Amino acid sequence: MRDQNRPRDNRPANGTYRDRVAGSPLTPEVARARFSAWVERALEGARAQGLTDREIQRISGVSTSTFHRWRLAGIKGLPKMPQVRAFAAATGARVEDAMKALGMTDADPEPTPEPPLPRDVVTIMRRLSDPNTPESEREFIRMTLQMLAERAGGRRRDSGQAAG
Repeated sequence: MRDQNRPRDNRPANGTYRDRVAGSPLTPEVARARFSAWVERALEGARAQGLTDREIQRISGVSTSTFHRWRLAGIKGLPKMPQVRAFAAATGARVEDAMKALGMTDADPEPTPEPPLPRDVVTIMRRLSDPNTPESEREFIRMTLQMLAERAGGRRRDSGQAAG
């Protein structure tokens, strides 16, 4: 009878786990599992220092739901490196270990994502998508944005009129 306290053996039946991983490139599933273990260790270390999840979120800017999805390997793709770096700095973990778990190096990192939108642009986008915003205000925002886009593009609304 199997000891219930011992983890289940999940090695492949036709060879060792090391042979399977060493003979093939790191798959996203394996990378996520390794990264998940790194996040778990980072959280344990941070909690040993007395940090709570909310404090980690405040320090790193990475939401608790995000790093718990990482911990549970519940993400579809690979995590964004700026978030990983911020999380590592907040927890005191080594970002190099995270990159190693993800199969990355400093020479071959994930492409840098676009910079975040300015706060005022995010506010405008939220007002446009908010169903409680009056339609007149939404129309005003759209017209203003259209005017600014035309101005930035060097066009004017009265460009069809002759200069006098």
